[in-house]
Amino acid sequence: MKILIIEDSAYKCEDIVKCLQGNYPQAEIDTAASYSKGVRKGYSGNYDIIIVDNCLPFYDNNPYDLHPDMAELIMEEMDELSGDTAGKFIICSQYENEEEGEHLRRVQKRRSSVCLGVVRYQNGHDDWKEKIISLINNSIDNG
Repeated sequence: MKILIIEDSAYKCEDIVKCLQGNYPQAEIDTAASYSKGVRKGYSGNYDIIIVDNCLPFYDNNPYDLHPDMAELIMEEMDELSGDTAGKFIICSQYENEEEGEHLRRVQKRRSSVCLGVVRYQNGHDDWKEKIISLINNSIDNG
């Protein structure tokens, strides 16, 4: 299994990588910290799963220029240009309130053909780990 994580927070990315390595020790895990690098890797990598944050910079060289709704933009672009070779997406975001969570769930519904679900990442909690693993396992079982 090949997994791509598109996440600009080094701490959050490391946390997700550790979770995945513990559950899928044979998986190839790659990372990207911006929209441009994530899409470029996504096109060339034939990933099974792509875990993407919703608020990302466009480019690595400008990490403080964050843009919301990047998850849907990445899904849209990769789905249209890569077709069947694009993996299944999981939005993993540290959203602040339920309104943001509801917005992400609407994105997931609009992109339900490629998006497995939305996970709320919370530092110091483990329930996000269980949700990511459950979404991946369901995708493998139904794949």
